This record gives sequence, structure tokens and C-alpha cells, in this order.
Amino acid sequence: MKCVPHLYGALGCLLLATMAHSETLLLQDSFDAETSFTASPNADQSGTLAPASYDVGTVAGFPNGLQLRGNGVLELGSNGTTSSSPSRVFTNADFVSVANTLNSPIRITFAIDAAPADWVGFVIGTSNAWVDSGGGVVTEFSAIFNSAGGGTRWVNGVAAAFTATDTANLITLELRNTAGTGSPFNGTGSVAQLWRGTTNLGTFTLDQLNATNARFAFTTWNGNGGAGATVDNFTITATTSASFVARWSGAVNGSWDEDTLNFSGQSFAAIKNAGSTDVLFGDIDASLNPVANANVTIAAGGVEMVNVIFDNANVPYTLASADANGLTGTSNLIKSGSGLLTLSGEHSYFGTTLISAGTLALSGGADRLPVSTALTIVNPGTLRLAGHDQTVASLSGSGRVVNGSETLATLTIDGATSSTFSGNLGGTGTNENNLALVKNGTGTLSLSAPNTFTGGTTIEGGTLLLNFEQAGAGDTALGPITSSNQVTINQGGVLSSNGTVNNWLSNTNISAGGANAISVTINEGGTLRGSVNRITGLGQVNLNGGTIEVTNGLNAFGWFAAFNLGGDLFVGGTQPSFITTAAGAGAAANFQLGSGNNTTGGGTRFVIVDNVTGDAAPDLIVSARMAQGTLIKSGAGTVELAAGATGTAFPVSWEIDEGLVTSASDASFEFRLTNATSNRVSGAGAVEFLGAIDINTSAVTLTTASEWPLIDTNGLLVTYGPNFFVTGFTDPENDGTWVKSDALGQWTFSELTGNVTLTIPSADDFTTWGQSFSLAGGAAGDDDVDGLSNFMEYAFGLLPNNAGSVNPISSPLDQGTLRFSYTRRTPTLSGLAYSVWYSTDLVNWTRDTLATEAAVVTAGEIQTVTIALSSQVGTPSPQKLFVQVRAVKP
Repeated sequence: MKCVPHLYGALGCLLLATMAHSETLLLQDSFDAETSFTASPNADQSGTLAPASYDVGTVAGFPNGLQLRGNGVLELGSNGTTSSSPSRVFTNADFVSVANTLNSPIRITFAIDAAPADWVGFVIGTSNAWVDSGGGVVTEFSAIFNSAGGGTRWVNGVAAAFTATDTANLITLELRNTAGTGSPFNGTGSVAQLWRGTTNLGTFTLDQLNATNARFAFTTWNGNGGAGATVDNFTITATTSASFVARWSGAVNGSWDEDTLNFSGQSFAAIKNAGSTDVLFGDIDASLNPVANANVTIAAGGVEMVNVIFDNANVPYTLASADANGLTGTSNLIKSGSGLLTLSGEHSYFGTTLISAGTLALSGGADRLPVSTALTIVNPGTLRLAGHDQTVASLSGSGRVVNGSETLATLTIDGATSSTFSGNLGGTGTNENNLALVKNGTGTLSLSAPNTFTGGTTIEGGTLLLNFEQAGAGDTALGPITSSNQVTINQGGVLSSNGTVNNWLSNTNISAGGANAISVTINEGGTLRGSVNRITGLGQVNLNGGTIEVTNGLNAFGWFAAFNLGGDLFVGGTQPSFITTAAGAGAAANFQLGSGNNTTGGGTRFVIVDNVTGDAAPDLIVSARMAQGTLIKSGAGTVELAAGATGTAFPVSWEIDEGLVTSASDASFEFRLTNATSNRVSGAGAVEFLGAIDINTSAVTLTTASEWPLIDTNGLLVTYGPNFFVTGFTDPENDGTWVKSDALGQWTFSELTGNVTLTIPSADDFTTWGQSFSLAGGAAGDDDVDGLSNFMEYAFGLLPNNAGSVNPISSPLDQGTLRFSYTRRTPTLSGLAYSVWYSTDLVNWTRDTLATEAAVVTAGEIQTVTIALSSQVGTPSPQKLFVQVRAVKP
């Protein structure tokens, strides 16, 4: 059974899950199938007595109109008025006969939910029973509770208020005979024991119960009239091992062995024989006397109990052990009081450990808790390491883990189970933050709150998931920024995050160089993974054969980054390192140079790359979009820019001072131009373009000629590979001069100079032509708003002041003859050159260098040209062929 704290309460769930040895489920009802409660059996019941019906009724003398509803819970006392509505729901399950047949105790459990002014509970009695209807006549035992921890019980008609303040919503009632091992209905006495969560509310001797006076009912008193209260997860179990809590007294000495009478006048052997499975260490013993000895030593060979509960508030306990066994077997250790428990001995149990209040401290050595235990710490509970290392299988809850010693202590989470911790690793006391965290094992540890520890984090295996919304610049998921607080990710380890916008490794504003950010080292086989919808601020990053995986970052307002690199990037180790793009990532998958959660980015960062491979092979392989700012590369190593980047942020400039940067043969290196500038590649090192470069001119709106330096061919050793090309450009003379034409004019990129230039078409003929139409927008304008620039209409003989004049094709392509006709301005006037291109997918275009002008008809300034495609086009398959006519200014 798994513990679901928000449903049952962590303590109550643990008790229910572990305290039975041999038992038979008689009835279980989660009330998921009922919409009303009648005599009909309910479909979602289970157990040997299922299906069982219910009797529903209000209490005489109180208002009618009671509603009883299901669909997930049993809702009682909701009449929709301002009047109180006491009500009862009796079960007709015959658990009395079963208990007598098995001669076994009965355990009844259910979860309650009631507002502070509302009461919900149970009644054991006759069919006329109410909570205070009189002992021995109608009601034998009853109790009511509310969510504030209050309650009242009636035993044989006598009322008393509970002094306990446990607000857990799990109620456990056990009924047994006087001996503690048999049925409470067989004439050998009737005793009740009641818990709320793990708080023992008492053991009560009842009048003899039997089939007539032992009917069980849920009951409510609705104090505010209308809201009601609920019951859920109802079970009746016959158990052959009653779980009554025995209390420690230490009256003889501190020895916990089989024979010493240290359990309120009984030996450990005796309380086990009496059916006890839980033992409680508190401030007082079972006779309400102060505990005589709180220094407890477990005898050699160890002891096993289901639940070992330290509920001490004012008496500090020490638990030692004579050997390495200590608490053994399936024992569960529970620290529930507000006082101190110090573990000075070793333990070998493989049950769970729960700290719900007070402090559990380690003493005398490492791993005082078993390394295989699942640890839950519920606020205000605290685990104090006191300078000792501790390994556990999982960590969950909302409490604290502190050190409290000048000696650094390490908490290691090493297991296959995933868990979430919403408390604080660290504290406010002296040396409480002198704590390190190690994540090992295949499970995931999710940290969902800020932490204050300063000893650093190491991820040896599994995933450390940082999952919280940062409250301010001072909050960090892995502690504050100190020289000792570093993050290391080793083979098999992953550091990632989840949630919405936050900045989980640094302050909001990282200074240049990352001085106020936690540095991260990613060794071979380790992964630092970005997070969807947030920006992660990094300081210095050391990549020693590890991987940075870039996911979709903050994208609610367009493209933004997954990472901001506030420090510098060092690449070393003995194997290549990687910066990759996560599968399925899109526009926001950018690794930008920036500060904190700055969405615009920018700045200058250094990337220092060692020659880890010992040769020219890549030492850092980048298949993610590096964006916003300038990367200055030093070191003898090689950076390969590989295919795969999907981000759309403004690409970085590279200053290559040492070593080599190579753009792979299947990659495309983007230069993005604005009217005034572009990213560029410069320096004194070497660069290779083995694939494409993409000169993005979409943001340029100039009407005058201009030039942009892209590649510093004077300072750099530049190599263009045999498959090099410029996307959208052609090299008609195969001399390294690449040209394209668009609405602005003609673009030319020179491999020799590394520059790209824009040449505006001659203004003579165009100006004359434009004046005849009173154009206002120039060559790049679109005066008639028909989607074609004025230049395009000029080149193809169209009318720039007529929105309907958009198609220069006068005769469509004939599939048989592969001929078509188009109109153009007479080239002798315009000086334009026309070429024909074809494609079958509108992506890859090929120039038909053998196409001919089969006929040219001139009418004034306009020509109609018939083009005959050559056999170069072939037979497209499937039967698709797209043709372009391009006009350029030579």
C-alpha cells in the first residue's frame, strides 16, 4: 500500500499500512459508485461481506431534508438549510458473526473530513443509538471529531473530551476481547482502542458487545447547517494480530531486551505475546508516570516491531544498539513528538522512517538510519546529521534536513523510487547549512522548494528535478551562491527542472562572468537538461564529456531561451562534449548568452575548448541554437556546429582566437542581417564551412546599396568544403561569387572577401517607368497592395497601380510540350537577366541551363516570351513540376 498524505495523513497511512500481520478484509467501500444510499448493494465494494447495504436515517427531534450523497465520498448532514442536521448511516454487514467464527479482533478504519464547526464520527450500539443515548441501553461506544483536532467520546454513556490535537483524517478503531487476542462479541469481554492518525486516543473497557448492541454507524452533527461532513475509504477487517501500542517506562534500566520489565511493568516478550505490534516512547508511561530512563539500548541481535514510535516532547531520548542489528526486519521508525531523538547506534530495518515533529539527530558515526529506508520528513520535523553522512533510499515530505556541525555532512539519496521533497535542505542555525547533497540510484528526486545548504550537489545517477516557483532573487533551488556550492553531474546523472518561469541555479541577474551564479560541471555521461517554459540562469559551466540538452524555453511571448549563460564555458575531460537540441523542440530551444531570466539576452562569453580527443576530431559538438551576443573561442580544441538546431533566436557571433570551428556538411550556418549589422565570424583561428551558409536578409529594408562583413577572411584561415553553397544563391560562374535577386535588388556574397553586398537596380529605366505610374514606394514598395513589389511588377511587365495585375503567365505550362509563355519588360530597357528554374517539391530548385526562348513577341516595352524546357527536367515523379522565372540585375 502506498502512503497518500493528502488523503489519509502521512502518519495514519503508515500505521494502517504496516500494523497488521494476518488479516481478512470483510468490507471495503470507497463510495465511488453511490449517488444515494438505499438498501441496494454498492458496486464498488469488496471483501468477504460485500455487497453490504446501509440503513439511512436522521435523529428524532431534528429537521428533515437530510441529503446523503456519494460519488467519491459519503456526504452526511447536508440539508441546505441553516439548521443542524444530525444523521446516521448504519452498515448491515454482519461482522459480528465473522469475528466470532474466527475468534479474532475487528479493526474499522475510515477517513473523515469536516470543517472546524462540523463533527463527524461513529456510533456502536443498537438500531436506536445516538452518540449520547445512554450506556448499556442504546449506545455502547461513540466518538465525534472535527478538522481542528477536537473530539468527544462516550463510553457506556459517559462523555469525555479528547485532549489530543492530532488533526490527521484517518480514524482507526479496534475491538477485541479482554485478553486482547479474540472476538469482542463472544462473551469474553469487550475492549476498544481508538487512534486518530498515530495518536492513541485511549483504550476503553466496554459493556459486553453482541450482535444486538454492536451495530456500526457513521454519524454527523452539522454545526453550520448546510456544509456537511464526509467519510471515505471505509474498511472492516478481521485481524489475528491486534496492534495495541505498548509504552516504554524504563523503570528498571535502559535495556531493550526480551526479559527486562521496561514496558510499563511488562517485558518485551510479554507485550508481543499480548498482541502488541507497536511500541511508543513518550514522556510518560502507561500509568501516566514520568519515564524513568530515556537512554535506550537495544540488546544484541536486535528487536523487531511494526511501528517504533518516539512521541516524546519534553524528554530527550537516545537510542543505542549493542550491535549492528538495532531495529531489524520490517520495523518502521516514527518520530512524532516535538522533542529530540538521538540515534547513536546502527539499525538494519528495511521499513520506513517518518519524522513528523521534533528532531531526529545522528551521533557516533555515519548511516545511523538504514541506507535502504524510505525517509519522510513532515514539517516541522527535522533530521539533524550533526557532522555524519547519511544515505537513504528516498526523501519526501516538507520538513528540514540540517547539519549543525563544522564538519561537512552529506545526505545521499540512493534508490530506484521517485519522491518529492518540499522542505528545506538547510536551516537558520549555526552550521545548519554545512550540508552536501548527492543523488544516486535510478529514481527521481524532485525538490519543490528553495534550499539553503552550501556544501554543493553531486548527481551520480538518476534525475534531480528542480520544481518550484522562485519567490525572489535570493531563492535558489540548490542553495545560495558560494564558492563551495557547486553542482557536479556524473555518468548517468541528469539535472533538470519542471514548472513555469523561474531561474533555478542563480540569482535573477547574473553578472558578466557568472560571479553570482552556481557553477555546473558536467562530466562524461552526465546531462544538464533545459526545462519547458522557463529560463535557467547558469554561471560558469565546465563540460567534461557531458551533454547540455536544450529544450523549449520560455515561449509565452514568442521565442525565448531555455538557458542563459551568464558565465564562461570550459570544455575539457577525455571525451567530446555536446550541446544538443531536445527531440521535438521548437522556436524557443535557444541557448543564449544573457543574465538570469533576461529574455532578450546578449553579451560576450568565453568558450575555452581543450583538445580532448588529441587530434582534429570535434571536442565540442553543438547542435543547438547558440543565440544573442558573442562567443570568444580559445583553446586548441575543435568546435563542430552540427545539424539539428531548431531555435529561432538571433545567432551568436564567433570570435575564433585559437583552434578550429567547423560547420558540418549537413549543417547550415546562419548569418542574420539587419539594416545596420549582422552576426559575423572573426578572429585569428580557423573556420570551416563544409555545408551551407544561410544569409537571412528578411529584416533588411534598405533602398540604397550596402555591404555587410560576415567572415573575416583576412584574420581567419577560412576553408569552404566541396559541398559548400549559399542557401537561395547561385554561383553562375563557379568562381565563389554567389548571387540572388529579390525585391530590394541583387545580393552578392564573395567567398574571397567574406562580405555580402546589396546592389539596387539601375534607377534610370525603373525611375522613368515608375514616374509614369506616380509610384510612391520605390522598388521594394507595393503601391497597389497586391503582394508583388514594384520591382517584380517592373521586371514582369505588370501594372503597379492595378491590384488585379498579378500574373505574368500568358500561356500555362503544356505538359506535353513542356512549353509556357510569360511577359517581361524588354531587357534592352531594363538591363535585367532572366533564368528558368524547376522543382518538384517547392524546396529544392534546379536551374534549367538548357531551356530556350522558343519565341519572343515584342509589343512596345513589353515582351511575351515562350520558354521551351529542356530534357534536363526529365519526367517528374510524382506528376508535379513547378517552374520559376528569375529576374536579376547582372
